[in-house]
Amino acid sequence: MRDVVKTVSISRTWKRVYELGQSLNSNWPIQMLCDAQIQNERRRIILSSVVRIFNNSTLPLLILNVDSIDPRNRHRVARIEVNKDYHVPIDLLYAYSSLPIFIGIDEGEEVNDFFSFDWEKEFAEERMLKLKNGNEANFIVFKELIMAYTENTDQLDRASFNLHIHSALHLTNLLPIDIECSIDNVEKCALKPSQLHLVTSGKRSSNLIFTIPSYDNIKWISEPVDLKIEGKSDKNEHLKMILRVDAYHESYRLLLFSPFWILNCTDLKIDFQIENNRTFIDVIEIPYLICPENIASETSKKGQIFIHESEQSDTTVAKLSEKFSLDVIKSTGLTSCKVSNNRIYMICVDIATSSFGLTKLVTLSPAMVIINKSTIGIEIIETASDQKQNKCESINPEQLIPFWPRNTKDITARIRYADNQITSSPFKRTQKHRALLRMDDEERPAIFVEVTATDFDGVKIIFEDYEIGDITFTYCKLLTQ
Repeated sequence: MRDVVKTVSISRTWKRVYELGQSLNSNWPIQMLCDAQIQNERRRIILSSVVRIFNNSTLPLLILNVDSIDPRNRHRVARIEVNKDYHVPIDLLYAYSSLPIFIGIDEGEEVNDFFSFDWEKEFAEERMLKLKNGNEANFIVFKELIMAYTENTDQLDRASFNLHIHSALHLTNLLPIDIECSIDNVEKCALKPSQLHLVTSGKRSSNLIFTIPSYDNIKWISEPVDLKIEGKSDKNEHLKMILRVDAYHESYRLLLFSPFWILNCTDLKIDFQIENNRTFIDVIEIPYLICPENIASETSKKGQIFIHESEQSDTTVAKLSEKFSLDVIKSTGLTSCKVSNNRIYMICVDIATSSFGLTKLVTLSPAMVIINKSTIGIEIIETASDQKQNKCESINPEQLIPFWPRNTKDITARIRYADNQITSSPFKRTQKHRALLRMDDEERPAIFVEVTATDFDGVKIIFEDYEIGDITFTYCKLLTQ
């Protein structure tokens, strides 16, 4: 290319393409990109070729100069680190009558394999390179057009090109548990919750096998998943998940998730029903993963709860709760479940949408909880007409327990110290208030009780120590025996 003099406009911040002469390709002149920017109140001018390469893969890449007659005669031009970019030199872009860029992997001194990408004619292509260890590395090369002005005019009819090189498969674990994935029985990866893994050997036609090493004390292994085929399964004994495949720059983004996480924070064994799909939820600290049939249907999803009171209870009397909607972004409310002996359990249902938007987190908790913030063990007793109705529930210091009252009409309760059985007078357990309960004890003459109650997330009853002198000018409700 002979010397060329161009007048470059820097008065406006925009990309402009200048022609420098004829190339070996009659359809494409030699071009230079001028990118005028303002940074820190200073004008910054970047002169480069019209092609910029972004390495979004997991391996360092090489830009090569390859002999058009003998491809074995090649040498390195530049190395592009992972997550870095590089402007291809102008003379290299137009070195051939076609417009290829040669790309390899940096594995040491000798380049084992390379591929070419025609930045004029190709748009999105899958490429494979052989590694020195015999494995394959699969990439997607995606061309992005960035519009630019013609030289110093207002004609927006030129373009620069960003070439994005991605791993062909991106796998994200959106489950709350560890998973493993085998890709074509060649590459294996282990993913923690919310972890992203860029698959080196995987391609868009790969077969995947997922393994959950431990969930509900069982190891789960999926059937092979062919990414070219949409899989279906209606076997009830299977642990169902959703593998969502999105295309970005023609590379596949794989998201493994469960549409519902059910977290049982009660001390009850529960059945959770979505439409006609019923799942047993034991008393454990990890979420249960539920994927109902026809999850892709547009019908509104409704949930119901069934309580297993005890092994001896009459399950024919127990009923499912009323239905509540699961198609919400955020919701908290109460639902009731009837069991034997006309007993009713009130359950707080909190529904939240995950940060990634694909999963509903459903937390089931008791509608009434007791929190002992005092330094002494206490016992709480449900009362009706001032008569004891149920067994005492013991609460250690700094402990929280669910409280399931049998009587929903009489709303009083008593507490007593666990060490000496000294008992308070009744107090209201559903009405919002703060009171000082008098206890006939010389060392601990009183104890604070605070009841917080709302219509959507139930009742919290909190007990705290009282020290003589704590109350100076505060209205207190003193209950005496």
